[in-house]
Amino acid sequence: MRIVLIVIAVVIILAMAFTYILPMRAMAESNPPETPPPPDYGTDYDYDESTIAPWLEEPEEEEENLPPMLRILNANIRLDVGQQLQIQYEMENFPDGTILEWASRNPDVAGVDPYGVVVAYSPGRAEVYVSADGTISSVLVTVNELKAGKITIIVGDDVAQLGPRAYEITVGDVIRLTAKIEPEGAKVDKITWKLGNENVASITPNSQTCEFIPEAVGETQVTVSADGLVDAVSFRIVESGIPIDTLWVYIRYAVIVVIIIVVAAVVLTWLAQKRKKEKARKKAAAAKRRKEEAERRAREEAEELEMQRDKMEQRPVRPEERATQKINGSAVGASVSAPKDVAKEPDRPVTLDDLD
Repeated sequence: MRIVLIVIAVVIILAMAFTYILPMRAMAESNPPETPPPPDYGTDYDYDESTIAPWLEEPEEEEENLPPMLRILNANIRLDVGQQLQIQYEMENFPDGTILEWASRNPDVAGVDPYGVVVAYSPGRAEVYVSADGTISSVLVTVNELKAGKITIIVGDDVAQLGPRAYEITVGDVIRLTAKIEPEGAKVDKITWKLGNENVASITPNSQTCEFIPEAVGETQVTVSADGLVDAVSFRIVESGIPIDTLWVYIRYAVIVVIIIVVAAVVLTWLAQKRKKEKARKKAAAAKRRKEEAERRAREEAEELEMQRDKMEQRPVRPEERATQKINGSAVGASVSAPKDVAKEPDRPVTLDDLD
């Protein structure tokens, strides 16, 4: 009976489930829930990116490994001799601390320092390049030719000079003239030489040099010109021999030399006389010292003898000495014998009567 009741209850429950649950499920499948629209952030884009729906976020792009790039920014460089310029460049994708190396393929024309400063030395072309880790970039540097600013005729030092631009030369001598262009390294199109008086001399021009040949006595002028620049020197041509002006120069030099020799001789003679007098003075002083020393010794010996004589006169005569004593009379020039009675009466004083 109990089992029957349990089976009836289970059947009722299943019937109720099929009656309510299945219709609700079918309604839910026919009317799915609406998806809420994304928030409206307006047109100023002033919003928090963290509020964007995850499904709308763009995936992050992976960083690309770009190759290094080194490039000189200057186009072809043109400089005058003596000028310098800092080369501009850019480099990308190099490790920090990368060292650049600068060099020039023609350093006589243009050189470059380790910081990329190029310096122009002489006219011509040079390629300057920079390298780093195998990457190279270069630029062409053109150095302009210098413009001549001055031209000057240079005459040899062995030619007698009469003035700033005047010289004297003898017939038959040949000198070489040179045209000096300034600044150094400047170039000119053509150098022209010209002789003023062709009756007294001739010239043989050869670009920057010229031979001047004097042929007769007289005066003339040589002129050189190039690119509008002009210079000239004048010459006075004389007969062979020593020119008068040169002779006067030699005479002045000879007079100066003679004066120097005379002064030197006088000074040497005076020094020799002074030395001779000094030697004579020293010799006389030495002789005087020797004489004074001899006189001093003589005085000392005389004083010594006088003292001995005084001592002998003051000392009493012994009896045994009276018999043999002799009195030397140097004052009267004779020697006197001892008194006769001295031996008999030794204690009696000697008198004049006792003398022979």
